[in-house]
Amino acid sequence: MSIEETYFSLLRSALWGDGCPPVQKEDVPVLSDIAIKQSTAPMIYDRLLACGAGISAEKAVRMKQFIVKNIMTHTSLNTLIAKVVKELRGMGIEGVLLKGQGNASHYRRPELRACGDIDYYVGEENFMEAAHYISRLAGEKEFNEKRVSPKHYDANIGQLEVEIHRRSQVLYPEKRDRIYRRYSADGLHKDLVPIEFAGVEVMTPEPTFNALFIFQHYWNHLTTSGIGMRHICDWTVHLDAFSDKIDRQRLETMIKELGLETPWKCCAYIAVEKLGLPEEKMPLYDKDYAKKGERLLRMIMKYGNFGRAHLPKLSRPANYLLGKAYSLSHHIRKFIDTTAISPKLAIYYLQDMLGNGFKAVFKDIRK
Repeated sequence: MSIEETYFSLLRSALWGDGCPPVQKEDVPVLSDIAIKQSTAPMIYDRLLACGAGISAEKAVRMKQFIVKNIMTHTSLNTLIAKVVKELRGMGIEGVLLKGQGNASHYRRPELRACGDIDYYVGEENFMEAAHYISRLAGEKEFNEKRVSPKHYDANIGQLEVEIHRRSQVLYPEKRDRIYRRYSADGLHKDLVPIEFAGVEVMTPEPTFNALFIFQHYWNHLTTSGIGMRHICDWTVHLDAFSDKIDRQRLETMIKELGLETPWKCCAYIAVEKLGLPEEKMPLYDKDYAKKGERLLRMIMKYGNFGRAHLPKLSRPANYLLGKAYSLSHHIRKFIDTTAISPKLAIYYLQDMLGNGFKAVFKDIRK
């Protein structure tokens, strides 16, 4: 068994509670590196410790400390979610928790999902009021207009990042965005799924729409920087948890209308063949996409979460023009990689990136 195969065996064990796979002691350092790059360290460390991989006492202590820290962050995130939702509700503002801890709640052991930030959708009407509330909660002396984007406002509350969303996602080009807005109008307002956080009921998206949203969210990150296997795990666990509630025909229609059929089928290969999701629970599963699925898997393993595993050795140059050239070279590499999976979506990405890039340059010139 290769080290990568061992990694996925451990990941399946963490996701579904399968038995312990055999682990070679000398493979543990590499498995640990992969787990960090793929944002799955708490789950992998837990399995390595449980499966008796011959880990040294010193390394075992560090792994346990890492797990405990994640569990503490998990608890802090849930507590903060409850506080934010309760206080916004007291202001007459209802919202929907996106991904993150909502996804975590469907894991076999939620506390072992690598923690991220809090994304809370409130819509356009209540956006600025909710954003100002988060700014005050973060202890900011004044509201930072520069952090207001077409999609959200973000602030750090202690060590935790909170994003208040007026849009769950912004797609390019405009035609795809209009289609997505139509879907989200229902998915973020009807048939919502309640989850309790620290005694407070919090709403999460309707399951069929959420399957699309989780996928579209991580596909966007994949094309712009990179994703970890945690993102694929989130999607896989959601499809498993809601397999009897997802409207497959409606989901397949949404996927095809947004031009996501090829990347979906590539990721479906990974979810089924590498993570162990039963075929019958995966919409649009197609064995003919195994080759492209493997190519996509290589991209994920190469770049890691948000591309941190494959950053160029040289840091971004301080010179303005050289800095822009540095960023452009990164985006061109991502464009080439994405073209191998979906040329059409790769072109959309390149057009969006170049458009935003030139806008930023013109804005800087005017200063």
